[in-house]
Amino acid sequence: MADTFDSLRPRIVDYLHERGIDPRKRFRCLNPAHLDRDPSMGFDPKRNKVHCFACGADYDLFDLLTIDENLSSPLEALTLASKRYGDSSSHTPLSSHLPAGKRSDRSVARPLPTGPAPLGSGADRPARRAVPESGGSRGEGGSAPIVSGEETVSPAYLDICFAHRAETSYFYQRGLSTDTVDRFRLGYDPRLGCVVLPCEGGRCVRRSVGEKRYLNEKGQPSPLFQPELLLSHSPLGSGSAAGETSARSLAPRLPTANAYSQGARRICKAAEPPTAAQPLVCGGSPVSAGETPVFLLEGAFDALSAEELGHRACALNGSGNREKAAALLRRLPKPAPILILTDNDTAGEAWARALTDEFPWLYRCPPVPQGKDLNEYLCADREGAARFLSQCVADWAASQPPPYTESSAAGQMEAFLAYIEKQASRPALKTGFPKLDEALDGGLYDGLYVIGAVSSLGKTAFCMQMADQLAMEGRDVLIFSLEMMTWELMARSISRESFQQDTSARRRMAKTARGVLDGKRWANYTAQETAHLELARTKYASYAGRLYFREGDHETGLDYIQKEVARHIAETGVKPVVLIDYLQIIAPVDVHFTDKQNLDRVVCALKKLSRQYELTIFAISSFNRENYNLEVSMNAFKESGGIDYSADVLLGLQARGAGKPGFNIDEEKRKDPRELELKILKNRSAALGAPIPLRYYPAFSCFEEG
Repeated sequence: MADTFDSLRPRIVDYLHERGIDPRKRFRCLNPAHLDRDPSMGFDPKRNKVHCFACGADYDLFDLLTIDENLSSPLEALTLASKRYGDSSSHTPLSSHLPAGKRSDRSVARPLPTGPAPLGSGADRPARRAVPESGGSRGEGGSAPIVSGEETVSPAYLDICFAHRAETSYFYQRGLSTDTVDRFRLGYDPRLGCVVLPCEGGRCVRRSVGEKRYLNEKGQPSPLFQPELLLSHSPLGSGSAAGETSARSLAPRLPTANAYSQGARRICKAAEPPTAAQPLVCGGSPVSAGETPVFLLEGAFDALSAEELGHRACALNGSGNREKAAALLRRLPKPAPILILTDNDTAGEAWARALTDEFPWLYRCPPVPQGKDLNEYLCADREGAARFLSQCVADWAASQPPPYTESSAAGQMEAFLAYIEKQASRPALKTGFPKLDEALDGGLYDGLYVIGAVSSLGKTAFCMQMADQLAMEGRDVLIFSLEMMTWELMARSISRESFQQDTSARRRMAKTARGVLDGKRWANYTAQETAHLELARTKYASYAGRLYFREGDHETGLDYIQKEVARHIAETGVKPVVLIDYLQIIAPVDVHFTDKQNLDRVVCALKKLSRQYELTIFAISSFNRENYNLEVSMNAFKESGGIDYSADVLLGLQARGAGKPGFNIDEEKRKDPRELELKILKNRSAALGAPIPLRYYPAFSCFEEG
């Protein structure tokens, strides 16, 4: 009896079962133009049709066969249905090597296209609907047979898909060259209308060429792509049983060292292939053969993009595989050069943060500057993507500590000689006090200098005069005044200039800081006094451009000081001399610490800051009150934290005669000028020498040696 439309139409149930679809449940729409994320199609047994309640598609068996096979007439659909489902039909199996439901009878491969696929080509058509043999995998439907990424496929299936690789231009459209396609044996399954990407353990990932989606079963984890690279820097990656199994299963698809170096030469600075004695140089940073970095990305096409540009890369194939990658990373005996590059979305940020929280040594690359992921960037700007990856490698290399052997004195000899050469171009800074410069072996050098004195003896005035004299020599000075306002300090400097330039009898033209600040007094000044003040202000203005004030209070902390130093260097390109007035006012590092504990940490941080930027930092400290009438010594700093240990140079300012019988500090403060001494209590790099005598005129904030 001849098959008819009416006799074959009920066989749509067989068709659905072969597609892995349970007709009793809702399934994904079979309309190629409908990307159905939530199952919205159902089977109507009364009409023997399937209907989509979202897009309205309504198909019988012949409609579906026409879509699957791109048939041109209902008669062709009837003929095909009769062959498959008629009374005399017999299912002719495809290659016996292929899993049921995933076989193809096409075996003729054509060369990969060298240009964009023409309109109307197979790559531009919707994915073809496969008609698997009975016994195919079951599950809710979709626009193609659903397969599990965890399913192991036969090597013969991968070989046949590889032979069909030229039947699609999809790889070319994703920016991959013939070399990359061949190296990783990427294939095409014409029956499913998808590309096939071999992965770990004989598994694969399938991606539809007509729709932006993968064909793996929902809820099933995808296999990792090249996961053995995560263990390539560990004995586990080459010696353990698990590592050997993984390597054997992926051996046909792994890029060789030569393949890597050939790709790397395209974007790295090494002119010749790297050898054991000549490491790769990417972005200017040497990368030894044992430390070649591995990119960890989210998608297989992102990893293939990195491989296309000459880098080693593996992929999660979905953010849900984070735990798989974490399990491999836990097997590493020590940190490895693994660089995380995520998609520009919240899911990428989530899996990267989870991994870096557990493995802080992982290096996070910045987001790709164009597109959602690396593959989009490759397609949009190949050269830009190559530069981006090279810079990521260079930044990673720059962030790594040097090899341990370089920490030996011999390993640092080259840097030591370079430092000496650099110091030749950076002479000692002259303080403006010749005797002090001589006692300090030429002046100020990089390091932490601390000066202490009893309250109101003149330590701030001394340091500000030194700062002004450094500014006169063309040195930037960044002043953190935590006690006095900027106008007061500026007025003190102008007052000192008026005093130093006054040649009148008894220096009657000089004005105090109050006389400079109080605008009411200016109306009573004579023309000569006004001209003299203007001369002092002009002199101050000639070097004031080198003085940078930052006012603060008890809330001003180390973070602010560090940020302002970095800002000054970034804005001006000049490393300043830093003056801090004074240490004990800097905000505590931790409110639960004692004052001494907090000051210990402040001083250590300032010392570290001076090393980091090669700066001269001059800090003012107070004395213990019980030492006010005693001769200045390091004991005066003992209860003020670890100043005496951390400072490179420790200075003490005292009244002449301090510590002798009958000495009274209050009487000495009333003298004008005051007879003071500057005593060097500690100097890591020079002898201490004798105290330096000073005369201090407190009304005009002026010091003189002698």
